[in-house]
Amino acid sequence: GNSQSQTVNAKQTTSYEWDKNLLKAFASYTESEQGSVVSALSWEASLRYDRSFSEKWSTFVARSAESNRFAGFTPRDNTDLGLAHKLINN
Repeated sequence: GNSQSQTVNAKQTTSYEWDKNLLKAFASYTESEQGSVVSALSWEASLRYDRSFSEKWSTFVARSAESNRFAGFTPRDNTDLGLAHKLINN
């Protein structure tokens, strides 16, 4: 048989770098319908700030929120704080 489906995807990553600082924002959204029944619905948004203190070492803080009803989790949020080390410089 014939069936109708529709999917909407949107994704954006934006970053701004100055001196030894990097700010990165990310957002995505997915929705899918088969007939008139929603079969996929997820979204994510995050913001991350990095501060380099040498050529190979930096520290960061990030905040994100996400939801994916069909994967079994309702909106949840994360906070990350860390130290980053570059093994290979591009």
